[in-house]
Amino acid sequence: MDLLTVIWSAVIVLSAIALAWMTGLILMRIVHASRAARRLHDRRQVEAALIGVIQGRSDIGAAFAPYRGRARLLAETLLDFMSLVRGEDRHIVVSALEHMGPTARSERG
Repeated sequence: MDLLTVIWSAVIVLSAIALAWMTGLILMRIVHASRAARRLHDRRQVEAALIGVIQGRSDIGAAFAPYRGRARLLAETLLDFMSLVRGEDRHIVVSALEHMGPTARSERG
């Protein structure tokens, strides 16, 4: 095998590795974007549920039922939401959360 064949073989192997690497990065980007879009949608749903609680249209326990196993999503959304809400609306949300009993739920499960 002469030197030129070795060089071309190395180039082909390195090109295949680079293509595989870039394909993996593109797939990871697609998955990440999909998860971020889903998370944003879920945050919007939780915020809508909280607004419904403030307006007296919904129960917080039923509104949070689809998100029970997603404590991080709920915590982040609640912190962001509570930083925007003041006065009587804030009291309504806090009392609804206390009535929901997060400590009782954490003891059960």
